[in-house]
Amino acid sequence: MSRPGVAFTSAVVAHILTWAVLLFIAFGEVYSSGRSGLEVNGSYIFVPLMVPVVLTGIPIAALRFMDRRNLKRSLLLWIPFVLLTVFCVLAVWSIGIFCLPSAILLLVAAIANNRYRHLSKAR
Repeated sequence: MSRPGVAFTSAVVAHILTWAVLLFIAFGEVYSSGRSGLEVNGSYIFVPLMVPVVLTGIPIAALRFMDRRNLKRSLLLWIPFVLLTVFCVLAVWSIGIFCLPSAILLLVAAIANNRYRHLSKAR
């Protein structure tokens, strides 16, 4: 698989994983009482759960619609990675640990994009 393909695939898988986390925490029985996050916290639970979904959606849009050699594209991959990592650290005892695989996949996407960008500039 080419490097742009690795970057895009990693970003898409990260986005799918964050949706899975949102659905699991909101509707799954995650509390010891057998209740879901939505039952315990109400609809407010979607606010913190949407943060990783939005952060993993930004790199997909950047990879899909921006030029490969554009510096803004790289920034739109690295900034969501950093913000998602900070989110994971701050919320590590609740939902942050579930979003860590998505942060790692965003790192893979950012590195693959950077390497491809530098290779395409050398040509």
